[in-house]
Amino acid sequence: MSDGHNFSRPQTLSALPQSGLEVRIEAKPQERASIAAFLDLPALDQLTAELLVAGWRGAGVRVTGTIKTRYAQTCVVTLEPVPKEDRLTIDRKFLPAAMLQQTAEPHEMLLDPEGEDPPEPLPATLDLGALVVEDLALSLDPYPRAPNAPEPDAGDAVTEKPENPFAVLKSLKF
Repeated sequence: MSDGHNFSRPQTLSALPQSGLEVRIEAKPQERASIAAFLDLPALDQLTAELLVAGWRGAGVRVTGTIKTRYAQTCVVTLEPVPKEDRLTIDRKFLPAAMLQQTAEPHEMLLDPEGEDPPEPLPATLDLGALVVEDLALSLDPYPRAPNAPEPDAGDAVTEKPENPFAVLKSLKF
């Protein structure tokens, strides 16, 4: 899961306490540099997460918590760094593969794009660092703009009507 960056925090899931396990992780400067390069960010000054890893639906696991980040993205117009500070919420669910297969129906499946994500397959060791980086990557603005970036021009407004392609048929007589 941690391909491309050096932020790995493996968590074994064999003996989770009944109340869950509170985990606080913080990226070191070298790890932040690696993650910034992986996500194509000019800077990643802070990446910390406070997570609760707890049992879910019997044999499953749920990871909840908050991620605090401070980073910069490159403006798509001016190419200047755009600083941003975020507080993200993480809520990921995992079930053993056997349980996922039981819930899978061979019929058509309807997905709600605004609905809750389905559970993921549960690995023997969960990489919490990779989960944090994934959630950070999903939260990034795909087209960041600096506050002083000029708005795009509407261009020359076309006032003439485009020529109708069927206008040629008008000259034909039947």
